[in-house]
Amino acid sequence: MKKLSHWLLAALAAALVMSCANQKAPAEQAVAVAEASLAAVRGSAQKYAPDQLQAVEDQLKGLKDSLAKGDYKAVLTGAPTVNSAINSLKDAAETKKADVDAAAARAKDAWGPVSADVPMMIETLDKRVDSLSKSHRLPKGVKNWEEYAAWSPDKIRDADSFPYKPLDHPLHSTAHMVFPEMWTKVHPEHVRFDVGFDIPECFLPEFPPPLYLTTHPELGDAS
Repeated sequence: MKKLSHWLLAALAAALVMSCANQKAPAEQAVAVAEASLAAVRGSAQKYAPDQLQAVEDQLKGLKDSLAKGDYKAVLTGAPTVNSAINSLKDAAETKKADVDAAAARAKDAWGPVSADVPMMIETLDKRVDSLSKSHRLPKGVKNWEEYAAWSPDKIRDADSFPYKPLDHPLHSTAHMVFPEMWTKVHPEHVRFDVGFDIPECFLPEFPPPLYLTTHPELGDAS
């Protein structure tokens, strides 16, 4: 009887060893397939789904730890879950990449014309600046612009030597008031160096302008 028991135990042990040996190759193959699948999507996942990638890396690490411990059954049981997580990671990275590409395309459509026009605008401005730099002349007796730059504003005004004369053109924008000469004689602080009043004085009211009263029965006489 004892001899029979020994034979049974030996047979069971042999069966277990054979079972483990039979599971080792599939387990190793399962881990290798998971590693290869994750390697194929790792670059894209690092850019578009880094948090989800870290979770999948942790799952694969657990699978490899089980393989190292010889727990082949745990490897074969957990491999489908890891492969499913890798496929979900791939889909998430592709979806995020598509969203980013679509946003970039919209931005390109919106700013493309501007990016093409700006260099042309800069070139036009450069040509205009170059043209203006050739149009002005130094006052008589002045050798160069450095010497002229040392003049005081009063000296330039007294000599009437400013290269660009005011243009007779009113500016119809907020805080850009232009006054006639009869006003600037009394208020020289209102003289503009860039523009001049363009309406002849014969069309203007006398200076100072008269004060008119408008009757408002509800307010009384109000100016």
